Amino acid sequence: MVGSTLQLTPNAPSDAGSAFWSTPLTARDVDVSFDAVVTGGNGGNGLTFTLANAADSTPTALGAPGSSLGYGGITGTAVALQTWATTTDNSYNSIGVVTGLDDEGNLVWQVSSDSIPSLRPGPNLVGVIVRKNALSVWVNGFEVCSTTVTLPPSFYVGFTGGTGQSTDIHSVSNVQISSS
Repeated sequence: MVGSTLQLTPNAPSDAGSAFWSTPLTARDVDVSFDAVVTGGNGGNGLTFTLANAADSTPTALGAPGSSLGYGGITGTAVALQTWATTTDNSYNSIGVVTGLDDEGNLVWQVSSDSIPSLRPGPNLVGVIVRKNALSVWVNGFEVCSTTVTLPPSFYVGFTGGTGQSTDIHSVSNVQISSS
């Protein structure tokens, strides 16, 4: 994956895509970095870096399109890059940690920040550091948010993306993952 570009969604409405490594991780410490590019459309909706619970998911897991960012419906924790406002995060440019869906099908944001560079068009270097139960998110070398998480005993690492009525091409490249 290093050096290649992974396109999660085309510039088309109501689409979702995902890509996961086929072997789950069991480490409590994980470092991830990738370049995120969101371009080609008119701003919808976003992408995630996902830690999917291996007990409930497979390497072919795919969530709902639109504001679910291709993640909604997957059990696990995700770092979401959102470029379209929703009822649970009203920013058109935010990054944060999501932990699932609420009763109305909206992403549950544990923490988010809109004090970041524009996600469109990118590229933006995104870093995710997990140390036991502490997760921090970095954009272009600056920490933008942190929170505590509970990782499952094993999890798949991957990416999801989703478009709704508004569109964009969501892609990642230069993916680096290390765990201990």
